[in-house]
This record gives sequence, structure tokens and C-alpha cells, in this order.
Amino acid sequence: MRRYIKIHEGMYDSLNNLTYKQLILLLLLCKNDDSEEYIKKHYYKKNLKLYNDDLKKMVPYVEYIKQIRDAENPINKKQLKQNKELLPRYYKMKYETFEYVVNDKRITKINLLIILSFIKMYQNTFVREHTVNINQFLFTTLGKKFTFRYKEFLIETLEILKNWSYEDGSVFIKSYKIDGKKLTLEFDKKTKNGYKFV
Repeated sequence: MRRYIKIHEGMYDSLNNLTYKQLILLLLLCKNDDSEEYIKKHYYKKNLKLYNDDLKKMVPYVEYIKQIRDAENPINKKQLKQNKELLPRYYKMKYETFEYVVNDKRITKINLLIILSFIKMYQNTFVREHTVNINQFLFTTLGKKFTFRYKEFLIETLEILKNWSYEDGSVFIKSYKIDGKKLTLEFDKKTKNGYKFV
């Protein structure tokens, strides 16, 4: 059984246009493990109008989801291995991380967008430690100019992530430090079994 959700790189450009509920629906569609009936019952409490409205917002992402699913098809895998340029670029979110997101009542749309940006940041290079300009990070992630309110969301998210631990003994973020406009954060280390995905 697959243990992570694949999020196509192309999706990132417009995620901040979605609501929290729509972001969760998109992740569920990427996850591709739950039936439509299950999603309606557990995530929409059988509110069909809201579900159908949110489903319409998924139209721009259908092609990205299809690319990921096509790449997982055993017939296509062989062809794609021969021409790696055709492989879709994606980032992995652990199922455990997704469960934390949907079950932690503190998580809002802004927190979730920050989490998705951290996943992309780490998996672009698999460098353990990153230093970023807070203003630039928030603008790239949220599409909004820096305010102290958004900086507070960032700090809140970092504090939440420090407490998310996984079955394999890893954590999402090991430590972080804010110095003026700079944020330095340390993701969990690489192990002998490979890179840890968050």
C-alpha cells in the first residue's frame, strides 16, 4: 500500500485560490484511495451542494491528477522510465501528515499552504537545513504582502509542526530559528533507509 500522496508541481501555482475545504478535497483526489461516497460522508457530512460546488473548483487540476495516475500505470511506467523527461514532477506528503492536517483543529487554510510550501522546499533539494527570507516566503506561499498577522501564522505553523511525530521516529521539523527577516529551519535527517518524506 502506498504511504504518501503525490502532489503535482503544477498545482502549486494556484493553491492559494482554494478554500481549506477545497484544498482537502484536492489532496483526497490526489490520494486516490477513498470512494466518492466516503468523501461525501466523512468530509462533507452529506452536504451535496457544497461537495458539487467544490468539485467544480477541481477542474483546473484534473490534468495534473491524470498525469500522476498515468505515470503509476504499470504499462506507462516502462515507457516513462525510458524517457524520464516525460515523468511528472511531484512532491510527496505522508499519509500521516495528511491525517494530522485533517484531525488537528488548529490547521487553517493558511497553515496548510505553509505546510505544502515546506514540503516543496525540502523535497526540491533534500537539504536538511534551509534559510529563507520570511517576506519572500510568505509572498510566494500566500500571494500576499508581508504583515505581522501572516508572520504569526508562520510561527504558529512551525510550533504545530515541531510536535508532529511519525511512526518511523521522525518529526516534520526538528528546529527553527527566526532572526529578523530570516527563518532558518531544520527538517528531519536522512536515514540509512532513505530520505524522510513529510
